[in-house]
Amino acid sequence: MWFFAVNGLAYITYNFISGEWRDLVPNRESLRGSVAVVLHELGLDKRPLPAQKFNHAQRITYIAVVLMGAGSLITGLAIYKPSQLHVLTSLLGGYEMARWFHFWLTLGYVGFFLVHIAQVIRAGWNSFRAMLIGYQVTSTNSSRKEASESSGSVEVESEDIRRWTRRSFLVAGVAAAAGGGLWEWLNNWCLCQ
Repeated sequence: MWFFAVNGLAYITYNFISGEWRDLVPNRESLRGSVAVVLHELGLDKRPLPAQKFNHAQRITYIAVVLMGAGSLITGLAIYKPSQLHVLTSLLGGYEMARWFHFWLTLGYVGFFLVHIAQVIRAGWNSFRAMLIGYQVTSTNSSRKEASESSGSVEVESEDIRRWTRRSFLVAGVAAAAGGGLWEWLNNWCLCQ
């Protein structure tokens, strides 16, 4: 829970300090724009969407997930320490109601995850790889290179991408195994105390 809270706080702090919150916060057009995005994604509207960093549906969704995170933290605290935080638990309608809210927030995360996976599959492998490694992979012929230089995007050679991707997956795998081992050691150590 505390790792989740610190991670969320770091995310909010970064967005605030960097000014990227301006691209994430919904505006007056977001509700109408999100309907247009959904219709476009379902293939019911063929008009192209306006070019922007985050479309209106993403703005609403990402802010909703941040608020859901805060809700999960609050309901989680009410469930974790109902006696010590009895005021918080009471404000949520009691222990059972706090559990109910926490359960539905968790299902909301699952829905968010499933929609993201469907969108990634629909967008293709290159989009998924860009999410993992942090930049879009494009071909390096001269016309695309000139276009990318004018737009400020990063061009990387194909062999470098394969090497970096393999290295990234290897580092992530080692980090996950180390984290799992550390968790197992801490869990066993706490049980022995």
